[in-house]
Amino acid sequence: MASTVTAPQVIAAGPSDTVGDAEQYNFYDEVEIEDMDYDPDEETYYYPCPCGDRFAISKDSLLSGDYVGRCLSCTLIIKIIFDPDELL
Repeated sequence: MASTVTAPQVIAAGPSDTVGDAEQYNFYDEVEIEDMDYDPDEETYYYPCPCGDRFAISKDSLLSGDYVGRCLSCTLIIKIIFDPDELL
C-alpha cells in the first residue's frame, strides 16, 4: 500500500488584506496616518518600529483597502487609521 504525504498548508498575510480580516491580526499598535511620515517620491508612508527599522505601506495599498503597515525588518505590524477620502 502506498501512503500519501501532504504538505502543511501555510497561510500568509498579503498586501491585499482587507478590513474584514482584522480579527486575524495581532497588531503591535494602531497609528493615525497623520502621525506617519510620507515620502512623496516613493508614495509610501513610514512609521518607526521598536526594532529600529520602520513600518511601511504604500499609498496605492491604502487606496486598495489595505490598512496593515508592516515592518521592513521584523514581524511586527500596525493598524493604520485613516480616511480614504483624505488620501486623494
